[in-house]
Amino acid sequence: MLTNSFKVWGGYAIVAYVAAVIYGYSSGGDIVGPIALGYKGGVGDHVGYTILIGLSMCCMVIALMFTAFRDADPEMAASYMGSSSIPASQPPVGASMWPIAMALGLGTVILGLAVHPAVFAVGIAVLGIVALEWAMEAWADRATGDPVANRELRDRIMGPIELPLMAAIGVAVLALSMSRVLLAVSVAGSVIVASVVSVIIFGTATFMAIGPELNRKIVNSLLAFGLIAVVGAGIVSAVIGERDIEPHHEEHGEDHSDEESLIIVEFGS
Repeated sequence: MLTNSFKVWGGYAIVAYVAAVIYGYSSGGDIVGPIALGYKGGVGDHVGYTILIGLSMCCMVIALMFTAFRDADPEMAASYMGSSSIPASQPPVGASMWPIAMALGLGTVILGLAVHPAVFAVGIAVLGIVALEWAMEAWADRATGDPVANRELRDRIMGPIELPLMAAIGVAVLALSMSRVLLAVSVAGSVIVASVVSVIIFGTATFMAIGPELNRKIVNSLLAFGLIAVVGAGIVSAVIGERDIEPHHEEHGEDHSDEESLIIVEFGS
């Protein structure tokens, strides 16, 4: 049975596809090209056709996601969790940090367009992660009436995805940002910066491991602050630019050409 959300977004996908076909015909496409996505024949104006087809595909992906989660149906959630009963659903509750992260990602993308392609790539990655996390948080907040069950349901779905993905992206962002910083300062300054950052990371990890149990919100706030600081330092360093690196010249042995010439002259005389 198709859900209401699937019908809405599926309808959007069909409308966008029909608009792409009509646009393809009106911009000089062949008979079959716009219908077959360009597999047989031309599609007319590639830019407008691609945008409309991309919109259609995005709407279809959203429709399939709503179908997979059954519009946050409590009975389906109970079946997935292996529970015989689950509280009734409720409206979304609680504050979210993802709007702030979305603003950070948009700012990084805009700076990347003017500064460096690597910064732009970081901003796109941040926007992708925020979109996924924000959508899952909004879905889980109204999955049931129990906040604990909502959190457990979200963690069971997103845990296998979040941990490896966030670890890989975090390492990449940290390495990229730190490389910009180390290349912007002097040789001695890069050694100092690397040492200070290493001590801070090691000290923070040690404190979190052996120290008192911290609130999850405090830990998330510290990690977010550290990420913003590192990315901000990387952006500033990218704007400043790399330092002048002098090419390394190998030292050759002593020149004995004069002595060899003198020996040849004496031998000839």
